[in-house]
This record gives sequence, structure tokens and C-alpha cells, in this order.
Amino acid sequence: MRKILIASAAAAGVALTAASAHATDFILSSYSVTANIDDPTGNDGLTVDVQDLLTIPTATRRHAAGLNIDLGAHNDQVFDLFRIYTPESSVNQDDLGPVDIEATFNFSAPTPNSGATTVSGETQGNLVLFGIFQNGSVTWNGPGVFTWTAPGFNQPGVMDITLSNGTFDTGLFGLSGGSRGGDVVTATFDWQNDPFNAAAVPEPASWALMIGGLGMAGATLRRRRATAATA
Repeated sequence: MRKILIASAAAAGVALTAASAHATDFILSSYSVTANIDDPTGNDGLTVDVQDLLTIPTATRRHAAGLNIDLGAHNDQVFDLFRIYTPESSVNQDDLGPVDIEATFNFSAPTPNSGATTVSGETQGNLVLFGIFQNGSVTWNGPGVFTWTAPGFNQPGVMDITLSNGTFDTGLFGLSGGSRGGDVVTATFDWQNDPFNAAAVPEPASWALMIGGLGMAGATLRRRRATAATA
């Protein structure tokens, strides 16, 4: 299987901060895209390339590079990740089969975590109206799931990474090959489980204690009323 590494943002340093009393910083140290992965049948598929769009501030001696992104309790965050396009000028028969593509995200914090998170998908060439219109397309599976152990909580922290589908380089009687006709792939970072937000909801055992406590308080109040009535 041949893999071509076509995009990388080493030390991207994207920090995603949860808005809570105990903030959690998600630090994306790097991401990479691997495309044109041959399938077992030998299908090369449509050749694609990418252009990185995730701009990262330059690190200085006093300030680390990174984008601070506040997910809050319910707010997802969307970023333009890369532009995908093809340098080919037309869709041939061998371009019609799907070919694998992968985007891998590496987080340096919080720890301990599940390690690299991969979102897989497929690219292929398409013929529309008997080939009058031609384009390439990318379809992602997903989402990718990043988990970490949140100290002091029973449930792990879970963040989803979802990439956008799209078509690119649509042309008449061929492909408008090149980055100008490319499609922007966005990455959406969102909570699947925010342990700090979930901590505000009592566990079943806590509910039992609360209900039992209320029952005891009610019984005590009734006894006091009965004693007062007979006095």
C-alpha cells in the first residue's frame, strides 16, 4: 500500500479551552493528511493534493504558539483546515473508484489521552450527465474521537472531530484542475462528553442520598407536628 504524506502542520498548537471553573486545554500539536492511498485492487484513483489553511501564530520566547478556542459547555468550533484539489485535467475510468484518505490529529494535552485521532474518508472522480460535467469529491467517515482521563471524574472527557464533505474542481467537459477550484475542508471540534459540565448533574447514588435525606426530613417534621398536636 502506497501512502503519500501531502500535508502537515507540525506543532500546530491549537488550544481548545472549555469554559468551566476547571478549564481543560486541548493542545493540537500537529495534524497531517495522507491521500492517494492505493486500494488492494491496485486502483490509483483521482490524484489529489491539499493546501494547508490552518494558520498558527509564530511562537516567541515568552508566548507559545497556538490558537485559543473556547468550546464552552455547548459551543462547537469550526476551522478551515485545508483546501483539497486535483491537478488532473479530466476524469478517467480509473479515477471513478474510491481511494482512501486520512487526516490524523495529535494532541499533547490534556493527558493521559487516547493518542492520535484519525478521521478516515474517500476521494474519487465523478462524471455527471454522461461526462459533460466532471469533478472530484471527498467524503469523510467520522467523527474522530479524542478521549482523555479527567482527574476526579468517573466519566472520561470526549471530544469529536468532524470533517466536511465536498466536491472540487468542477468543470465542463473536464476538470478545472488546480487549487483555485478546490474545496475547503473544515474541522469541527465539539464536546461529546464534557466531564465538568456533566459533573453538575448528580450521579444516581447522589440522587438516592438526596431523596433519602428529604424523606427523613419529612418524617421528622411530621413527628414534630404530631407531638405538638397532642401536647
